[in-house]
Amino acid sequence: MDERPAQNGESGSAQPHQRVLFETTQALAESATLEEAAPRMLKAVCEALNWQCGAIWQVNRARKILRCVGTWGVPGLPLDEFMTITMAQTFQNGPGCPGESGPAGSQSGFGT
Repeated sequence: MDERPAQNGESGSAQPHQRVLFETTQALAESATLEEAAPRMLKAVCEALNWQCGAIWQVNRARKILRCVGTWGVPGLPLDEFMTITMAQTFQNGPGCPGESGPAGSQSGFGT
């Protein structure tokens, strides 16, 4: 991967949040789809936060579903089965949907 040169008085390495921003932006710019960019984006975020794995979920408003579009895990960890199951999951909008919040009876979720 290309290294971004130091700019505007920065030292040789960018602050962690700047590096994550640069790497995720670069992954998106160099990829045709979010699915293609996701592993590189997740790698940058997970390494910066010292996470062992991560996933990106996308809302499909037309179909009213939430689906995983990409995963990343630390190489060498036994995550293959977890990642496969995660990528296969979809969630319908409504009660019990991840991210749902609000008082009982209120409209919430990604389709509202």
